[in-house]
Amino acid sequence: MLLNNILIKALILFLLTANLVHAGNIVDDTLQAVKLDDAAGVMEGLQLGMEVNFVDDEGNSLLMIAAREGSTQVSAILLNYGAKTFLNNAYGDNALLLATFAGHEAIVDMLLAKHASLGANPHGWTPLHYAAYAGHSHLITKFIAFGANINSATDNGLTALMLASMNGHIEVVRTLLLNKADKELRDANNRTAADHALAGNNTIIAHLLQAIAVNK
Repeated sequence: MLLNNILIKALILFLLTANLVHAGNIVDDTLQAVKLDDAAGVMEGLQLGMEVNFVDDEGNSLLMIAAREGSTQVSAILLNYGAKTFLNNAYGDNALLLATFAGHEAIVDMLLAKHASLGANPHGWTPLHYAAYAGHSHLITKFIAFGANINSATDNGLTALMLASMNGHIEVVRTLLLNKADKELRDANNRTAADHALAGNNTIIAHLLQAIAVNK
C-alpha cells in the first residue's frame, strides 16, 4: 500500500513536471519564432496554447517583440489572432513606438490600420517623437497624415523638431518645417530647436532654422 502511494505520488510529480517543461518549451520556442519572423513556428505555438497577449519579464508582448525585431509576417499573424496594440512594456513603450523607433514601416502600417494610438507614453514620447529622434522622415509624413500633433512635447519639453535638430536629421527637420512645426518653442531648459542643433554641432540645421527666423 505504501509502495503504491509512493508510485502514485511519483507519477503525479512526473506529469506535473512534464507539463511545466512542455509549457516552458512552447514559450521559448514561440518567442524564438517571433524574433526570427518564423510564421509557421508562431502558428504552432498559438495552436498549442500560447497566449497571443503573453508578456515577458519586461512586459513585452509577442506583438511588441515582433514590432521591435521587424518580424512582418508574425506581426500580421498576431494581429489577426487579436493581439492588443495598446499594451505598454515596463519602459512605457507599445508596439507602435517600438516599430517606429526601428523604422519598420510595414509593421507601422499594420498597426495604424488596427487603430494603434499615436498618443504619448508615460514620459510624453509619441511615435512622432521616436521617428524624429531616429531620423525616419517617411514615418514623420505618415504620422502627420494620421493627425499627429506636430508640436507636442515630451515631459521635459522636447518637440519632434528639437529631437531631429539635436541628432542631425536634416530631412526630418525639413519635413517638420514644411508642415508648420513651431521652431520658436522652448524646452524645460529654455532651449529652442536651433539651440539643440548647435549643441549637437549640427550647424547646417542651426543655420536653416535661424535663416527661417530672419526671413519671417
